Amino acid sequence: MKPPDFLDQLGTIWRPRKKPPLLDWVRKNVWLDGRFTDREGYYDPAFNPYIIPLHEWFGDPTVRTITVPKGAQLGLTTWLANCMQWAICEDPGPILYVTSTADNAKSWSEREWLRRVDTCPPLKALVPEDTDAMRKMEQSFRTCDVKLVGAQSENNLASRPIRYLFADETDKWPAGFLGQAEARTLSYRRHGLDKVAKISTTTGEEGPIWTSWLTSTQHEVHVICPECHTPQIPDFFTHIKWPEAHRDLLGKWDIEAVRRDAHGVCTHCAAIWPQSHQRPIIATAHAIQMNPLASPADRGLRLPSVLSPFLSWGDLAAIFLTKKDQPAGLEDFFNNYLARPFTHNIASIKEDKLLALRGTHRLGTCPVIPTLVTLCTDTG
Repeated sequence: MKPPDFLDQLGTIWRPRKKPPLLDWVRKNVWLDGRFTDREGYYDPAFNPYIIPLHEWFGDPTVRTITVPKGAQLGLTTWLANCMQWAICEDPGPILYVTSTADNAKSWSEREWLRRVDTCPPLKALVPEDTDAMRKMEQSFRTCDVKLVGAQSENNLASRPIRYLFADETDKWPAGFLGQAEARTLSYRRHGLDKVAKISTTTGEEGPIWTSWLTSTQHEVHVICPECHTPQIPDFFTHIKWPEAHRDLLGKWDIEAVRRDAHGVCTHCAAIWPQSHQRPIIATAHAIQMNPLASPADRGLRLPSVLSPFLSWGDLAAIFLTKKDQPAGLEDFFNNYLARPFTHNIASIKEDKLLALRGTHRLGTCPVIPTLVTLCTDTG
């Protein structure tokens, strides 16, 4: 038998180990602790399938930026943490996690991040013996360093080259801070090794998350109607309905009845989707690119709360009816549940157009009885 060639043996020693797909690794190694979730156990992507493409994109070395305008109750911080764990173990490099305030970063580290480290065997194996290296806001694993900061001070970013930036709630950051944080990846960007993951509820059309989304692939989640099998983007105003009978003569809604009886409607065949079908319909979620001109390295996925496994369609209807007549309530609903910026419609009208609305009746008379129509203007 021919003895093995020395160069072959040497090549085997130095050949890079093939990295497992991120989602497979997460299924096997990420344990969700009952102290920070009501779904204790190994991470199961089937619970919120709309996040599956985000895991796939982060594990794809050709993808550099991932932007997610998001609604409430969708589990996006869980996705960030999953990717951080995988990166430390399988494709390490300096990591910076930034959220709105230092207190929020510290709270998340204490409540969830450090517990994830303890319950993830391959990650815990990388914890150094020196306990001083594992502080709440900064950890030095055997493979790379992780820093958690709040977006208040530029000093948190100074002289800190990073490979991975995890940006949480970017629209709550001070103006310009996101650009400064992204600039920290420049040294890795030259070699195509940087990765930026940005998530946030929206603010205005000029907010960081929405402007970044507009230049991305603009993937939208589609679900499939169980009756006509037509893919469609789930939208609160076009898909979620509730009985008009739940409003009294004064226009006041019976909120709990709406919560109970709200349902979905297919925009193609008008089939009714009972709330009991919400989970199976969400299970059909798949992302489709809507901006064909974008670079494939710049991915984006908008995730409204209508996809949330934590909120029923009736819950969303109840939230909308409660908020819509409150000051800034409709804006809050757009930003925090529809994952869209709210546009304030401000119109101006010239004097001649306004005067043209006058009727022909004589002063002191009103030809429309018993209706009284009044037009008020602010001339200031």
